[in-house]
Amino acid sequence: YAYEWLPYGREVPVKVKWLTDYAEQVPRIDIDIDGGAMVEDKETYLNALITIDGAEVFPDFQDSVKIKGRGNSSWAGTWGKSPYRLKFASSVKPFGLTKGKSWVLLANRQTGSMLSNAVAMKIASMVETAGANRIIPVVLYINGMYRGSYNFTQHVGLANNSIDLEDETNAVLLELDSYFDEDYKFRSDAYDLPVNIKDPDLADYPSPDAKLTGIQDDFNNFTDVLYSGSDEYADLIDVDMFARFMLVNELVMNLELGHPKSTFLHKEDLRALHSRYIFGPV
Repeated sequence: YAYEWLPYGREVPVKVKWLTDYAEQVPRIDIDIDGGAMVEDKETYLNALITIDGAEVFPDFQDSVKIKGRGNSSWAGTWGKSPYRLKFASSVKPFGLTKGKSWVLLANRQTGSMLSNAVAMKIASMVETAGANRIIPVVLYINGMYRGSYNFTQHVGLANNSIDLEDETNAVLLELDSYFDEDYKFRSDAYDLPVNIKDPDLADYPSPDAKLTGIQDDFNNFTDVLYSGSDEYADLIDVDMFARFMLVNELVMNLELGHPKSTFLHKEDLRALHSRYIFGPV
């Protein structure tokens, strides 16, 4: 695939190989929901059985799972081509990936999106961005009904199959997102950025508001230094990882940084002076 690098007109070739290139069929996922129900919203988990036919490339797999809808602009309703969130009772290794409880089925409903996510994530892996997702192209059936071509991937979070940290006790994962739709969120003093707290779940803390204030103060310190123009910003952000993050977004012409939407960054230890913000996963 060739991508034009504007405004200079340079072309950057990207060669992508998937194991499924060598299979006669892509893997098939069957999700049979209890009672033949259908996913109706993004809040209610339904119990189901998931069966994966690995197309003789990946290991076959079967287990109980919970399923619900996900996404914002990508959510297309009950009978539309909607994305889904999958949650297992314990960590599992579908497609032989790193163990994790939470996974995602991306619908690729928008025009041109069937390859864009997969190519972007492959580039993210090649340039070694933080927590790069794996993409497995699949065909999806729910209750025996064909639902279309999907991408199976990790759910972004502080987990060993996503952002794998040595110690996540004081870690935080933030999402800059104009939907501003998490239970715990704030707007930054500098730039007025909409910041969702994705992980940890502050409801699990004895004093959620105090934890929220600590996260907000730390992020405001970072953005205030950046806004001031001081070179000290390099002590607060991993510049190398930020460059890798931006490279991927430039190559695939992702414009959502400007809203912003779905822009993730994390910090391993809010209490440690040496800990810096890392942009990613893309």
